[in-house]
Amino acid sequence: MSDLKPLTNRKNIPEESSGAYKPLSLIPEVGRFALSGGIGNTIFFKLNQYLFQDVGISGSISWTLAYLLSIPLQQILHRHIVYLGVKNGTSSYFVELFRLYVSYSMSIVVGLLLSYVMEQLGVDHDVAWGVNVIATGIVSYVMVNRAMGKQTTD
Repeated sequence: MSDLKPLTNRKNIPEESSGAYKPLSLIPEVGRFALSGGIGNTIFFKLNQYLFQDVGISGSISWTLAYLLSIPLQQILHRHIVYLGVKNGTSSYFVELFRLYVSYSMSIVVGLLLSYVMEQLGVDHDVAWGVNVIATGIVSYVMVNRAMGKQTTD
């Protein structure tokens, strides 16, 4: 296990990726973040719809719960799509997951407030969800890169 490097040390990402990561290495990091986020947001959307439509939870609460529940999946997607599968030990995975929750906490607050305001204004639930995803996506990109040890210059 000594050859496992922490994801937070961004210098460990190979310059020349090989294997399954080779095609992804041709995409700029911001593009890989968008791809990872797109996959994660599709699952987030489905979970949000389930909580809102089938369970009957209010729009702002269903958005927040779905967001919180989708973060561990997003960590896996970021690891393999954005950061090209850099490996860690078990303890550093949980440290990274914690950092991801902390970095997304600002997005959760922004999203909850934005969702609540749009719900009060009578904005369609799906439209409100889309506006929220765009707003929180921008905040998340900056916060995740800072949490993972990189300033957003890409």
